[in-house]
Amino acid sequence: MRRYLPTLLFEETVIFPYQTVSMSLSDENMVSTIDTAFHSAKKQLIIVPESLHSLRRVNATIGTLARIINFTNTNNGLKIIIQGLKRVKIKSTETKEGILITQYNTIRENKSNSVRIKAFRKGIINLLYEFSNFIEFDPEIIDVLNKIEDPVKFSFYVSSHFPFSFTAKKKLLSTIDTKARLRNILELINSELEVAKTEVEIMRKVKDKISKSQKQFLLNEQLRIIREELGKEGDEEIEKLLNKIDKAKMPEIAKEKAMEEIEKLKKTPSISPESIVIRNYLDWLVTLPWDKRTKDNPDIKSVYRILDKNHFGLKKVKDTIVEFLSVLRLSGSTKGHILCFVGAPGVGKTSLGKSIAEALGREFVRSSLGGVKDEAEIRGHRRTYVGSMPGKIIQQIARAKVKNPVFLLDEIDKIGVDYRGDPSSALLEVLDPEVNNNFMDHYIEVGFDLSEVLFITTANVTYSIPPALLDRMEIINLPGYLEFEKMGIAKKHLIPNVLKETGISPDELHLSDTAIKNIIQHYTREAGVRNLERSINVIARKIAKRKAFGENKKVRITANNLEEFLGPPRFELIKNKKNRVGVAMGLAVTPSGGETIMVESKTMEGTGKQILTGQLGEVMKESAVAALSLVRSNYKQFHLPDDFYKKLDIHVHIPEGAVPKDGPSAGITIFTSILSALTGKSIRKDIAMTGEITLSGEILPVGGLTEKIVAAQTMGIKTVIIPKSNKKDLKEIPKEAKKDLQIIPISNIKSLLKYVF
Repeated sequence: MRRYLPTLLFEETVIFPYQTVSMSLSDENMVSTIDTAFHSAKKQLIIVPESLHSLRRVNATIGTLARIINFTNTNNGLKIIIQGLKRVKIKSTETKEGILITQYNTIRENKSNSVRIKAFRKGIINLLYEFSNFIEFDPEIIDVLNKIEDPVKFSFYVSSHFPFSFTAKKKLLSTIDTKARLRNILELINSELEVAKTEVEIMRKVKDKISKSQKQFLLNEQLRIIREELGKEGDEEIEKLLNKIDKAKMPEIAKEKAMEEIEKLKKTPSISPESIVIRNYLDWLVTLPWDKRTKDNPDIKSVYRILDKNHFGLKKVKDTIVEFLSVLRLSGSTKGHILCFVGAPGVGKTSLGKSIAEALGREFVRSSLGGVKDEAEIRGHRRTYVGSMPGKIIQQIARAKVKNPVFLLDEIDKIGVDYRGDPSSALLEVLDPEVNNNFMDHYIEVGFDLSEVLFITTANVTYSIPPALLDRMEIINLPGYLEFEKMGIAKKHLIPNVLKETGISPDELHLSDTAIKNIIQHYTREAGVRNLERSINVIARKIAKRKAFGENKKVRITANNLEEFLGPPRFELIKNKKNRVGVAMGLAVTPSGGETIMVESKTMEGTGKQILTGQLGEVMKESAVAALSLVRSNYKQFHLPDDFYKKLDIHVHIPEGAVPKDGPSAGITIFTSILSALTGKSIRKDIAMTGEITLSGEILPVGGLTEKIVAAQTMGIKTVIIPKSNKKDLKEIPKEAKKDLQIIPISNIKSLLKYVF
């Protein structure tokens, strides 16, 4: 079969397979050729690095089959983008209507990847690395070559991207054998490398011939003229810096470093960029509080008063903080103690840090670590970088102006890792009391003592904190607020703050207790009080609007008129309004606190398949499989036919399918739901449960019991079933959270069945 394609001839350009090239053409014949090729089915043409005379004179000319990616008409001709596809051998040529047409055969490439070819590839890459040390060469080309396994593609990529001469490129295109082509490339690059080395050596020798005395004389003259122009300004500035260094009371090593920089500054012209870098560095050195500290408040009793003033409830958390500060008061050191407040958003983690600073009489500084991915944000940038500066730690210490502030590292669980380094590893030194007395910031370059800083961290969860970092911290869990605590917070803190922010006096707005309770139950569902404050703010804004329009009468918000201000309720207290078959209520913990989850099961005629939906994680899927296996293995106890699983499909669904769910604690909930669907027995609407299930029917303990109990009480649940192994944890749960709740510890499914149906 004969193959013919339009052909372009380039006398100074070689295009290789896999190479994409953009070029401009103005020759009419070339433009016609491109137009013909572009409007063909495959938009292909032949590119040959020869003149027409040479093409007809030379036998077995090699060209490149290419595809036109795009072409654009411009005022100066045609702009095209073409991509090389494969090499071809030209058999004959003819001209039709001014367009050169060639008959060709495709060259079959040898893709053998022998040991010798691999050696050539490695040698080429090594030479390119060495070549880049002498001549500016794009390092991304080497990175791409390292990833190319195909030796043919490798050889063409090097040929197209290395600055070979036209003759060399033409020879490489015409070399049929891949191994021979790679050998030629190696020899050509080696030859270019020798030329580059020779050029560098020649330039070095030329520069060395410049007289050192002439160079010294020139520099001295420049320095003398600059000093005469500036007068005494430079000397006065250096004198001021020396006074600041004396007053800063730096350690000896820091003072030596500062004096070294002063000497450099004296020899550097003030208009030089280096002078600005040195001045900025010295400003940071003298600003740091090397020997400044505040005196701690000796009255530990006042700590409770301050904590109670700023925070409602959280008795256990406050006790732990007071114990910690008592040790600090007696020992005079925070060494070995890094507090980490863990809890849902809005429970008061950050404000607790501020209260501790207020109670101690220390300065308070805060740095958010959420989304920090660059290690330099913790340790600082080296001064060789343009615009470099210290890291967050040193910056905030300088801002505090004392060396013993309360330092809050917020959102430590959201710290990131990428190619710029691991910031959590940099924090290991900051939070390690054994080594942070000599913290080394890359910008400051001398150790700074962080041992007197009281570090406090906050997080929503602990599982995303690196283990080595977590090991350095003392975890204090902040459970979600109970309903009565939210009521107290709203009346004592939120409402007065919102009224002050919106410019409304207490005489113009009154929220009744029933209104606040309705907001908590029907408009917010959270562990903290952030959305509660937001809802109160919405009400206050509407009152402010009325006031702005001339209405000055007092507004009383009750349960009856609450919808007028906040709209329809967003949440129902109890989703199960009646006892239902196959629908069980479980308890779960999320980053926002405790929640209830519904598990629905339905049976259908089928072949014994188990269908799981609701965006379940792997652990929850395994819990569902274990629950069904437990039902099958005890079919007699449940009065089920021995072959029930062969005739029925069981569908288990957990609503809110867009929300990911995982964990083993829904095991008994899934088991109860499946058993109810199979037996037709309805499940009590006012009961919720949590616990991991085993194939032998045992109920294993779960975590987050406090949050789950709080969620059950918020939802109006009357009875909660928990694993018997968790009974000891009930002592840690506030009495108010357990009020009006019947909590039943069980150890196996036999006990479970007494209560759920």
